[in-house]
Amino acid sequence: MRTPVSVSLVLVLLLATTGCLRWPSEPREERQEATVRIDPIVGTDALEGPVYVVEARIRTVGRGDGMKLTSPQIAVRPYERSNVSVINQLSFVQDYDTEFSKGAYIADPIIGILQDGVALDLLVAPVRGTEGSAWVAFQASAADLRKPMRRRRVHFASKGRPGCVQLPDVELGRSSGVRQARLGAFSRLALLPMPDGHGEFQIDVRLRAVGDVASVPRKTADDEAPPTPKLRQNDDSSMGRDLHGPDVDLRAMLASAEAAPAGRQTLRLQFIVLLGEPKNPLQGDHVQVPAAAAKEFLRGVRTRDVQTFELTSLAVEGAGVSSLEQHAYVQDYDLAAPLEKLRRAKQPLPAGPLAYHPVIGSIAEGRSAHVTRDETGLRLAITWADMPTMPTFRTTLDRGPSVEIGLPELRLLQSKHELRPGRHLVPLGNTIETVGRSDVVRPLAVWIDYQP
Repeated sequence: MRTPVSVSLVLVLLLATTGCLRWPSEPREERQEATVRIDPIVGTDALEGPVYVVEARIRTVGRGDGMKLTSPQIAVRPYERSNVSVINQLSFVQDYDTEFSKGAYIADPIIGILQDGVALDLLVAPVRGTEGSAWVAFQASAADLRKPMRRRRVHFASKGRPGCVQLPDVELGRSSGVRQARLGAFSRLALLPMPDGHGEFQIDVRLRAVGDVASVPRKTADDEAPPTPKLRQNDDSSMGRDLHGPDVDLRAMLASAEAAPAGRQTLRLQFIVLLGEPKNPLQGDHVQVPAAAAKEFLRGVRTRDVQTFELTSLAVEGAGVSSLEQHAYVQDYDLAAPLEKLRRAKQPLPAGPLAYHPVIGSIAEGRSAHVTRDETGLRLAITWADMPTMPTFRTTLDRGPSVEIGLPELRLLQSKHELRPGRHLVPLGNTIETVGRSDVVRPLAVWIDYQP
């Protein structure tokens, strides 16, 4: 979304007189009440079981005394997807589109949209042969914007006044899976971890059966089905999508859970950094060390906890949890579009100051774990992406002002492991930490505790 031309001209005048736009201490924010959408899967004839009233209690934990965000209630039919979202929408100056004509330039601000909050997508179905419980397949996402936003001064030409962009840092958490919930009582559905120990979003659900499915009017294919809400983050980073994993198929996860052996499963992962080198380093890839042997392996080595994941789902394909941080930064400067066309056509550029526009990029770091399946059975895919403090590089625009661009360095570790019962230690590789004025190599590992 772009501002009208009149607003652009006002902003240009401000740039010319003040040297930089003056922003309020916080980005402009539009708060929305909890929105509830029901997105039925039309054309499904085999609907059996009661209608459920689902109460979703969303709250923060690990942040002081915690805070209850909302507790909406919705009525859902079995095997039909529903979703609940609690979203704050924020607008910010994301970039500039520089127009150049007859030796003059106009910097047209591009207004971006961010959303932070919680979005829950779920599907409920009865447990065959069992009364008093129901299946809940889910995908939950949370986004938390760090405030205030970082600001960066940008230039548009070798001469003239600069402008400012806002660079958001967003913490993201996601969890997906399927579990049984007892009717009439709250069950913890998802625990969405946020980076660097900044607390978690906890989602609990309580289900009540209120009637037979035949008593509820059925939507047809002609009815408009509203889209599942997404937390918009302007993310052009493939790493962010890889860390979070793809959107899951709730019906496929539910079918896998119904076919799985009965019983409760727990999966807990604890990411750690080794602050010393073990005396007997492990050799080979995809090593899983049983707990007893791991204690001997770590004897005399101090460790530092980084983050803990708890997956509330059964271990079925598609279940997973992730926690990452997304950072925006000034990636580069390009010539204004008309000038770039001349340059590519190898035609002479006009005399006088050249016009440029900043290029804003984004990059994501964090940790994730997802259950996958291959010909050998269930496996656990683990990703650890670590980014040190982003260095910057200063250059000039056409022998004009000095500008600063970011040079991100991402250290990526990925591995897949057989999902074995019990507690195991899995070495992941090494990272580099700066201690004082020196760089120190630190081994990374994760404890996997799986109790089927």
